[in-house]
Amino acid sequence: TVGIAGASALALDKKDQAISYFSTIIQKDPESEYFGTALFVRASEAERKRDFAAASQDYTKLLSMPNNSHHLDAAKVAEMKRKVLLLA
Repeated sequence: TVGIAGASALALDKKDQAISYFSTIIQKDPESEYFGTALFVRASEAERKRDFAAASQDYTKLLSMPNNSHHLDAAKVAEMKRKVLLLA
């Protein structure tokens, strides 16, 4: 699946390729089990590249997911909320 391909590319430190796979999931398969991971990875990479508007958008989408469907702990959620406020 595209999610496995994205996770594999990320594990191999092929970030641009991983972002391409994860963007496909975000655009075409919001029900994917990898959707939360895709948003988080894409937001983190956008932040690293100083594309703060894109990072804020993806973090906001991630935070709007139903409770814990993103599989992030409370500390990560709090960190993302701070980032959204700072990056917006």
